[in-house]
Amino acid sequence: MLTSLAGDFPLWIDMYGFPEKRSDLEIAVHIAKECDVEVLFSDNTINDYRWNLATGARVRAAFIDSDFFDVHNGFKIAEVLDCL
Repeated sequence: MLTSLAGDFPLWIDMYGFPEKRSDLEIAVHIAKECDVEVLFSDNTINDYRWNLATGARVRAAFIDSDFFDVHNGFKIAEVLDCL
């Protein structure tokens, strides 16, 4: 399912039913490398504003702008860390 969003990541993709068991990290890195895009994906923590950002094979922790997210339900990057 595709959804259009405001912000730095205007496309939300819900993906289900992979034939092989793959982690979110493996899928995000594969998409980032194959499509030459940045992929923002959940880090599965209780912090709604902390996500993971895949750029090619590199994955970093990213914090989104909480005000933008709360108002627009979209994603703007506030800070990117060099570690997960």
